[in-house]
Amino acid sequence: MSRLLVLTCALASVSCGVFSSTPPPMSEERPPPSPIAARTEARLAGMAKFPPPIGGAKGAKGARPKVVLAAAMDEGGHPLVGDRPTVAFSFRVLTPKAETAPELRDGALLAATLDADGKNLVVAVRPTSVKVTITEEEAGGEKETTYEKVQVLLARKRDEAGSHDGRLHVARVFGLDVTKLDTKYEAATLQAFVLGTKLVKTTAPPAFQSPGEGSWTLLRIVSPGEGYLAIDWDAGRAELFPKSADVTPLAETLLRVL
Repeated sequence: MSRLLVLTCALASVSCGVFSSTPPPMSEERPPPSPIAARTEARLAGMAKFPPPIGGAKGAKGARPKVVLAAAMDEGGHPLVGDRPTVAFSFRVLTPKAETAPELRDGALLAATLDADGKNLVVAVRPTSVKVTITEEEAGGEKETTYEKVQVLLARKRDEAGSHDGRLHVARVFGLDVTKLDTKYEAATLQAFVLGTKLVKTTAPPAFQSPGEGSWTLLRIVSPGEGYLAIDWDAGRAELFPKSADVTPLAETLLRVL
């Protein structure tokens, strides 16, 4: 049995009985802080491209350097105002059980409830020591950069039917042809790296900024396709959204999960 299949089966088995107490997406009730979430967030901070300043470090003029990540722009390159279209969900962090696969114990396992349809999803966020190399554009041109890889595993209960509403919402957010909605379910493993932690989420334009001053972690998804996963560990909220208006394999991957 392949490693991915083992993880998929493990995720599916975990999802069978963990959602009974999951709060609705817009619930104002917040669970107590999770030690697992705190540990995972700390590991991600140590891997981040833009980590929180150590000891409140500031720039030369007494202010922290301005960092703005994943700013939303329209096709003309103008900043968007208001909420960014996202595939959003609420979650609670699960405590591993005896039968939980070892591969799922070294990160955070989340019982999620999708805003789009109220369906249940299992999300695993796993920091790793494996490297991922990407090409980034800088002032002097393109440059290859290496980061520590984060794996994000997504799965739903295998005995549940696919969600038309959830898939339609994914298609709208990611610009996918709605004729692809009737696709076979398949769990997914996304590859990502950490852009920043303890970020402030803004709406004009929608973006994440100021590492160390907020509560959001931002992951840049690099495979399959490009996108972002933003996680507010304190509030139990998360969002998936595309990197640009271009349709990438990430759209169809998310479609199959739902």
